[in-house]
Amino acid sequence: MAARSGLQGVRQVERSAVSAFVPVVAMLPFTLLALLIVWLPLAWVFGIRYWVFAHVFLASGVLMFY
Repeated sequence: MAARSGLQGVRQVERSAVSAFVPVVAMLPFTLLALLIVWLPLAWVFGIRYWVFAHVFLASGVLMFY
């Protein structure tokens, strides 16, 4: 039987997993800008706050992957 190290259960994050989030972070400002363009008419008609609209957008995306 091979000797076991004391690092059982320790998870390490791979570089490829972290680098997968780089495009997401890079596109965030453009996504928020596009969301602003969609939000403007809704704000004029319904008076919805931008951050409420952005959070609903984020929640709908999370729900879609659920």
